Formats: sequence, C-alpha cells, structure tokens
Amino acid sequence: MLRLHFFLPDIHFGENEFLPLEKYDRKINISFCFNGNWARRAGVAIKSLLEVSTDKCDYNIFCVVDKSVSQTDRKLLIKLMKGTGSTLTFLNANHDFDKSYLGKWSVAIYYRMMLPKLLPNLDKIIYADIDVLFCNDLI
Repeated sequence: MLRLHFFLPDIHFGENEFLPLEKYDRKINISFCFNGNWARRAGVAIKSLLEVSTDKCDYNIFCVVDKSVSQTDRKLLIKLMKGTGSTLTFLNANHDFDKSYLGKWSVAIYYRMMLPKLLPNLDKIIYADIDVLFCNDLI
C-alpha cells in the first residue's frame, strides 16, 4: 500500500520515537451512490478510504442505493466498518429521477442529486464516485 510518510521528514522526540499525531476530532460526511451492479465496486472504494484513514479520522458514510443492492452486499459493506470508528448508513433512493434521460447509464447516476433531500440536516457532505481509490484521508 502506498503511504505518503516517506515524502515527509521524520520528526523525532528521541531515538526511535515519532511525533504522535492526534486523530481528527469530527467525523467527515461522505456519500456514495450506486445500484446492485456496482455494490462490490463501492466496497473497494470504501475500503480504500478506510485504509488510508486508519488512526487519522473517521467517517459517516452514506450510501444512496435502490432495491437492487442485495442484503448480502449490504452486509458485506457494513462488515468493512468493523474495527473502525466510521459508520455506514444506507439511504433508499426515491423515485424523483426515474423518468430522467438515461442514455446508456443507470438511474443511479442521479442519486447524488437526492442528497439534500435525503440528508436535510447536514450542512456539508463530500460526494465521491465509486470508481475511485483513495490515496489519502479527506482531512
């Protein structure tokens, strides 16, 4: 796994003691939107986010999904949270965009536009596509 530690000079207190970094004190809100065809790929993106953020920060992860995401896939995604301080919440996509132009795409591409309606109490949220790998935390 690529870590960025080797780009930074080492800061030492004494022999073999590194400067401890404090964990970010708030959870960062992030959202992914997908359907059942992309659930496992979403797991790869989420796992990469959690791996690069270990001991640095935690997340409130919101997944906007439809009924095509199976219970098995949901359980696998929730299992990724084990041992982290992060949470994963599934939000059911509404039908606001069912009749939108799709072309070759799934209606799931429109789910991100539902976020303000599905999460009205949040001031900020980061949206990420599921076809990404995170190389650093989101602090």
